[in-house]
Amino acid sequence: MFNHRLNLQILIGLIALMVLMIFFSYAIAGEEIDRGMIIYQANCLQCHGEKGDGSGPEAAQFNPGPADLTSTQMASVPDSVLEKAIVDGVPGIPMHSWGGILSKDDVTSLILYIRTLQK
Repeated sequence: MFNHRLNLQILIGLIALMVLMIFFSYAIAGEEIDRGMIIYQANCLQCHGEKGDGSGPEAAQFNPGPADLTSTQMASVPDSVLEKAIVDGVPGIPMHSWGGILSKDDVTSLILYIRTLQK
């Protein structure tokens, strides 16, 4: 009887711990997304537009135009490829390198925000 009760208490404690971990991970992700939005607005909005659809105020001057970050095609691009494009730029198009400007954490937050534009 004592063993059963102890096992139940341990199980309840583990479940409570998992719930807290999930809650805090969502809170942290939310803060990272908010940070990514600020970075996007400061550095990306002029070309990619407010909604990420490639229709920013500077977009008309580029051929080809900025990528539509909301497209199904972009949604299927792995985070590692987006990171490389942001950090190194993309040869042959006007997407320049942000590697010397944005930190690795900035790029991670930015990618998290871009993913929210695709929903």
